[in-house]
Amino acid sequence: MRRLRDYSWHDWRRLRPLGHAYKTAKYRAFTAWHVRRRSPGVASIVNEVRTKNQTTLAMTIAFEAPWAIHHQVTAARRQFKDAMLVVCDNSRNEDAAREIEAICREAEVAYLRLPVDPSKKGSRSHAMAINWVYRNLVCAVAPSCFAFLDHDLFPTKPVFFAALIEHQPIYGLMRTAAHRWYLWAGFCVFDGRYAAAPVLDFSQDWFNGLDTGGGNYHLLYSSLDRATMVFATLRTEERHDPITGVRMAVDFVDDWLHVKNVSGWDADRKLDPKLIERVVRSAIGH
Repeated sequence: MRRLRDYSWHDWRRLRPLGHAYKTAKYRAFTAWHVRRRSPGVASIVNEVRTKNQTTLAMTIAFEAPWAIHHQVTAARRQFKDAMLVVCDNSRNEDAAREIEAICREAEVAYLRLPVDPSKKGSRSHAMAINWVYRNLVCAVAPSCFAFLDHDLFPTKPVFFAALIEHQPIYGLMRTAAHRWYLWAGFCVFDGRYAAAPVLDFSQDWFNGLDTGGGNYHLLYSSLDRATMVFATLRTEERHDPITGVRMAVDFVDDWLHVKNVSGWDADRKLDPKLIERVVRSAIGH
């Protein structure tokens, strides 16, 4: 919730601070319960990371789009130079989850089925998934560098994650809300010091206008001088379907292709999945 002094007299008359306090406490309690849930696959991945002495982890949160994971995994195997990819599956559809698992098995990429979160809101479920992975995988192995990725983010050039935080503790696409700021949860990289203990919270902070990952503002970002750091750049380009010629706008976060709404969460902007896949294949050279 906001600081008490940030609420207006009108807010107090409507008891809005009390409502916000209740909802915040409820959300935090639910998050605390969720991250304590078990997943049978996490122990084997923790052991694999320790056995390989893997120092950099890149974790993608999958959600019911097997084709996207197929292309991301293919691109990552070619472009990731210092990171182990772990596909953390937050799908509710069991058929999609089985297909994603099969893709990872064939590509020899680590697959982790997450405890299903009953939240109906996509962004809240995404936050729950990241918090679970952070607490149960990242903090368990304490890598020197770790990153969270969206499943519809595809590397088009070689990626050295550790180099992104060589001169600063975090890196990613910055988003702002008034004087507050945070890193977009779809592409954020962190120094391993934040994995030594569970000090981060990737929850939303809607009452302060912050989406998934905004919960880290008071825990981390507010203590950093963003003027001394560099962040990812965002640009939009038009790409065309090589078969139909239909043009669509896609984003590039640095050299990562980002295709929005792959899971179809926004029904009003849903595109033909085959069209999107062809555009992705063309853009990443697969």
